Amino acid sequence: MSDLRNYVGERGEILFAKLITKWCDGEPWFTRVVFQGEKAPTRDYTVELVEPTSGHAVLFVQVKATRGKYTGSGKKRRLSVKLSQSDMARLKRSAGPAFVVGIDIDSDLGYLVQISAKSPRSFSSLSLRHPINCRTIKKLWEQIDAYWIVHPMLPPSSRFEG
Repeated sequence: MSDLRNYVGERGEILFAKLITKWCDGEPWFTRVVFQGEKAPTRDYTVELVEPTSGHAVLFVQVKATRGKYTGSGKKRRLSVKLSQSDMARLKRSAGPAFVVGIDIDSDLGYLVQISAKSPRSFSSLSLRHPINCRTIKKLWEQIDAYWIVHPMLPPSSRFEG
């Protein structure tokens, strides 16, 4: 199959949307998983929180998919996905919290890592410490909501006010 790489990527994106919108404790935590396509290179998705206390809250996600490729073993086991220096630089300039999500399409599992100022310039594998499950989903919701409480989208004032 000549288009295998595209198939793996597309399946990874579909699985990410399924995983992040999982209902936990009988309710949804994330909604409106909006694919950005070519309009926003590196930031594949904008994802909204369901009923955030901050009013409106989003996160940005780059999805990287593979077919069951891992490195290491035990606690040092990692998913083999690559993020280039240019993609990392773009994620670090996001207008809000940014994440890389690694998806193993063979096992339907996903793992997320937040991008911060301390993130490496690039990487070739992703930690398995944060699987996309109900525990992670609820903690992620809380963290993103807390971020937007401190960093509201509206400016405190404007020279163009009424």
